[in-house]
Amino acid sequence: MKPWLRILFILLILSISVLAFAGCAGSHHHGDDDTGADDDTMPVDDDADDDTVDDDAVDDDTIVDDDTGDDDTGDDDTGDDDTTPDDDTTPDDDTTPDDDTVDDDTVVEAFVPITHGSFTMGSPADEPGRRDDENVHGVTLTHDFEMMNMEVTQAKFNDTMGYNPSHFPHPGNPNLTLPVETVGWYDALAFADKQSNAAGYAECYTLSNIVCADDTAGDTTTYCKDNGGIKAADVAVNAASVYECEGYRLPTEAEWEYAARSGTSTAFYNGDITNTACGPLDPKLDQIGWYCGNSGRITSLQGGLKAGNAWGLYDMSGNVAEWVWDWYNRVYPGDITDPLGPDDGMSKVTRGGAFRYRGALRCRSASRTGHSPDYHSWYVGFRLVRTLPAARGAGLDFRVGRAGDNGPVKDYPPNLPFAFTRPDVGTPLTPEEITAFTQKLTGFFKDSGYFDWVLEVAHGMGEGNPGGYPPYKLFYGDMSAAKASGVVTFSHNGFDDNLTIPTSMYFNNAASIYLMSGDPTAKRLVEQFCHGYVALFLGMMWDTNERDPENTILARAIFPANNDYEEEGRQASVNFDGSRHESNDWNAHTVPNPTNPYFGSDLWVRNMRSKDDVPHIYRTVPVMQRLVAEAPDQSVRDAAAESLAYLQAFAKDVTDSGWYIRTKQDFNTYVPVDANGEVVDLASFVNYTPLLPTAECSGRETSALIGYGDPLDTDCGDGIGWIYEIIATYGHYYNYDIVRYFHVAETTNALMNWQIDRAQELVGGLASRVDYMMYTDPMRAQHTEWDADASAFLLAAGTAGLPLTSAEAQLVMTEYSKAVDWYITWPNWDLWSASVPDGPVTWSPDRNSPDGPVIDRDEMSFIFEYCWSPFRNPASAPLIDCDVVADPTQWGSAE
Repeated sequence: MKPWLRILFILLILSISVLAFAGCAGSHHHGDDDTGADDDTMPVDDDADDDTVDDDAVDDDTIVDDDTGDDDTGDDDTGDDDTTPDDDTTPDDDTTPDDDTVDDDTVVEAFVPITHGSFTMGSPADEPGRRDDENVHGVTLTHDFEMMNMEVTQAKFNDTMGYNPSHFPHPGNPNLTLPVETVGWYDALAFADKQSNAAGYAECYTLSNIVCADDTAGDTTTYCKDNGGIKAADVAVNAASVYECEGYRLPTEAEWEYAARSGTSTAFYNGDITNTACGPLDPKLDQIGWYCGNSGRITSLQGGLKAGNAWGLYDMSGNVAEWVWDWYNRVYPGDITDPLGPDDGMSKVTRGGAFRYRGALRCRSASRTGHSPDYHSWYVGFRLVRTLPAARGAGLDFRVGRAGDNGPVKDYPPNLPFAFTRPDVGTPLTPEEITAFTQKLTGFFKDSGYFDWVLEVAHGMGEGNPGGYPPYKLFYGDMSAAKASGVVTFSHNGFDDNLTIPTSMYFNNAASIYLMSGDPTAKRLVEQFCHGYVALFLGMMWDTNERDPENTILARAIFPANNDYEEEGRQASVNFDGSRHESNDWNAHTVPNPTNPYFGSDLWVRNMRSKDDVPHIYRTVPVMQRLVAEAPDQSVRDAAAESLAYLQAFAKDVTDSGWYIRTKQDFNTYVPVDANGEVVDLASFVNYTPLLPTAECSGRETSALIGYGDPLDTDCGDGIGWIYEIIATYGHYYNYDIVRYFHVAETTNALMNWQIDRAQELVGGLASRVDYMMYTDPMRAQHTEWDADASAFLLAAGTAGLPLTSAEAQLVMTEYSKAVDWYITWPNWDLWSASVPDGPVTWSPDRNSPDGPVIDRDEMSFIFEYCWSPFRNPASAPLIDCDVVADPTQWGSAE
């Protein structure tokens, strides 16, 4: 949604809300009478007390209590129960039951001892939210160490370093007990050295050749305090290993997880995870950590506000993520003693999750990611450890058996698993009309060579390229074409922000005709487009898969080295130069990726994946699942399986990140935000839920279904969020596509995961949506392309179990017939034909006929998925002879 439209949306919702509340002005007052007494019904603004269920005579121990006495949880102030939090006026640091003469609920910043030992690091395969870089292995630590019981505070950092880089709290509201953030890994090392020096310990690190964030030279006195922190430095350890140094340091990754687990093997140190996303609240995480579900989008005060673990450590889950010593490597080693991580790398590991954008799963004890060491973010801080001089005793043993697998391969419904009918409307097509339409539409595909054209025009990286790069195809669009001496050159001049929309449409229908007939052109398209989806993930890797911590981030587009390719004897050349330049647009950035291990140093990427394409991408997932299970060729099964795994991981990441689409640049993964720190709408499925809980629900539920095979805690009802959708679509016609196709994707993915009741309700919603589209929506009269676009959507909805009425079948036949008459006259379906002269050539047909817009070229093939779909409803009105559609030898003529 465009920024101006978002403002309109909010204003309209507020107007509706004001009218709703105004309508209650004359009714009985159910809130509070504000007369100075308390009616105990809701916390408003009585002169006395507005507590929920509070008679103000005694303390009811609730946080929302404004009694003049005490609102401690479970504490009546007559004795001491040592619970937290407490609001007594005199803070102290008592940790055992006392006489209640002073307060015992404030945790004081301190180091706590951690006894060495052995434990099982990583997570079992069945732990919800688990990622593929958490392989289980045994770790033995031979050194006792002490660790800060809380994250380094802004006060401590400021006192030590002479500046406070933190974003929170906002200016004018200082609170230096918040954790320091917006510090890089190098800054944490500098802080550790200064702490060591102040305590009289030998420094663990030597930093040299320091470069500040503003590219000026730094020194070991100020450590770039006036220059934005440290951007780069050479780092040497002043001992045989960090375990052997005397002073303060960052924990190793193994030390961090050992300390966080504190003898436990569950997802959190107080139990297992229930809800992986931001909401509803995970009952265990809510007790121990500040994360996107309970933080209010800000960091929290340090110490005692959430329960600590058995070592006495706080905020090991959430608040801010924490730098550790190790370079990132995706695959852990086997059983190991005193691990140090790889010798080098591109990203330093961060642990513990954060207060926002991370989802509950990223706060699990095993969860890990990483950033370049110069990364400065609101979400990243640190805490220190120090090796104690000698190990005490034999050590502890927390090793547990954590075997597991991913379970059996799923089966899928062979057909629509329920009956669903609609009252028929309109006159059924006659057998003669059906035959004529079948011959005309299939004849178009035969006479034009439609799928040959898609195969020949789609490109990316040709096979046998000199660099040995992975071959792939996507359907790029922002380009021109020219022909010379039998070679067609495609020159790119734009950023192809939505290239996966046509790619996904062609993919589904090529896969459908391949599964029905084994067509070799369709087979090649399916394989190459599967490789194309994978390429969009590989292009966002800034190093090898083992050293880059995030492999689930999907690019908008990638622009590799120029290359040549050949299809069916046609020679083509691709020039990406016009797209390979830096651009920082509001909706995406185009940046170089010179360290990409798959496509070489010439690669440029377009990041900030938008949700515009996501419904179409999500619609490919059920088709890929069928290809993996049913494709007759092993090469297709393999290509589909690889692509499917990446897309499932992407959907899981959206779910796990709290329904945000993360992006990436220079190793660093983030959620795009505007200048005010608000997530930009293109990357969010929850920007409007505070006002309308059902807004964009289909995007959330489909992400969960693909990522987890389950809707989790989402329930979108019939799949329609009426108020949100009306505002969004009336403001911008393009939003119709987004909400409509998300509904289809939600339904087919529910069916593939045996969510039968959900799917049946969603099909009912499709019927309501189509009825509104056909007969009620006043915007139909405003858009000349409405009927053409509606016809394509009817076929898509038919793949998800919606039975078409006779009137809808008639509209589909009419609109597709008009489109055939228009497109069949386009002369360039074979750009390499001798009839196409040298020079600039138009490589794609236009949908704007003299009589108005026809079916979009990308949607012309929708009939194939409609005929193939196992979920096509037998109650649908007769439309086309699918037996003929499935057999190219029976195709007719477009004349």
